[in-house]
Amino acid sequence: MGVDTFKVKDSIFKIFPENGNNLFSWTFKGEEIFYYPENFVEERQKFYNGGNPILFPSVGRTWLIEEDKRTLGKYKIYGEEKLYNMPLHGFVDLGEWEKVEETEEDDLVKVKYKFFYNNLKNEYYPFSVDFFIEYILNEKKLTIISEIINNSDKIVPFAYGLHPYFYFRKDNNNIEVVLNCRKEIILDDEMKIGVGEKDFNEKKIPIISGKYYERAFKEIETNTAEIINRSTGRSVQIVYDENVEILVLYSVEDKDFVCLEPWTRGLGGFGSLSIKNYEQGNKLIFLKPGESKKIEISYIIKP
Repeated sequence: MGVDTFKVKDSIFKIFPENGNNLFSWTFKGEEIFYYPENFVEERQKFYNGGNPILFPSVGRTWLIEEDKRTLGKYKIYGEEKLYNMPLHGFVDLGEWEKVEETEEDDLVKVKYKFFYNNLKNEYYPFSVDFFIEYILNEKKLTIISEIINNSDKIVPFAYGLHPYFYFRKDNNNIEVVLNCRKEIILDDEMKIGVGEKDFNEKKIPIISGKYYERAFKEIETNTAEIINRSTGRSVQIVYDENVEILVLYSVEDKDFVCLEPWTRGLGGFGSLSIKNYEQGNKLIFLKPGESKKIEISYIIKP
């Protein structure tokens, strides 16, 4: 399986186009910034199990809710009887990615990929967009710019996010997440979609070894968040533009990673497409014919 590798000074980046175009490895001076499972490439494990997965055209889980019945991974569009599939975090691993641009300068590399999914429209997503991901690779900074273009004659819904698995050893309870949000989203225990909200005043969340974290936050007050190792002083700063409306914190008990995920709106949003005039709502991003949107997110390692 092909992996694209790029070297920028003391950093090496590895991208796996065949599995969701995941930039799964970034080493700086031999130290891995991302966590990914052993044999991630050889066994083509799920694209969202490590590295820096791209989430599109949905984020999180999709549920079809009809009266008292809940169906995971399904949705309907108002006026249609057809049932569509929407896997967890979308389907970027099911289509094909093609490198369309690559430029190298003294201190950085730019590489752009295009997503092709014509074979998925009937079953997953009956909307036509051009979807590009551009990686800008600096020694201590990784920037991901996505561009979604509506090339059809009807309104297109989507959500977008990144799911970075940052490698941090948690054995000394020395990891802290810093974020500035006014609200925490209350997640349904089964569906993991929002069912309410509450005030969030912590700003700093200690990551305790042996503890599970799956929390989501909204009403973001700043364009940066950070994961800090208080023992070593090492940190990763996440910088995002105004399109990011949700931050998700995810970490499991027995793995040395902390995910701090920047998402647009859209958590559970595909379930709203069965409602009349859904395009007038605010559950997803909607692009008019010919309209486009760029979303920019960066990771900066310090010191």
